[in-house]
Amino acid sequence: MSEINLSLVHVGSENWNDVAVLEVSEERMEFTASGSYYLCLCHYDGMWTPMAALKDGEVAGFIMWAEEEEKGACWLGGLMVDTEFEGSGLGDAILSDMIEALELKGYSEFFMSCTPGDDILAAILERIGFADTGKVEDGENILCLAR
Repeated sequence: MSEINLSLVHVGSENWNDVAVLEVSEERMEFTASGSYYLCLCHYDGMWTPMAALKDGEVAGFIMWAEEEEKGACWLGGLMVDTEFEGSGLGDAILSDMIEALELKGYSEFFMSCTPGDDILAAILERIGFADTGKVEDGENILCLAR
């Protein structure tokens, strides 16, 4: 668990609007979709599970995850931190806590994509231990963390 007072909760009728209105800085807009987009993707795509990140009880970020065809593996995506909390280490905490929660469910391999030039996400992934697989999908580099 991270040192930040953080909890990850499923997005549902009681908190979806708080996720939908999350905002990222202008610098992050090039690399991060809106909360509304991610919620629609989770709802209509059918494979992603949306999670709200609460800091001190307030929705401060978002992440989603999906089970990979390969047993024990899953994808992570849609990591976003509201502008109010950018630079606070919350992105690292959300990703670390999500991985820890998924490990408790039996997952041991995690994949995430990163757009070239997204130095902020690349740094987070590196700090957590993700390694570039050398694969590219939809113009994004695929990274993997195996435990």
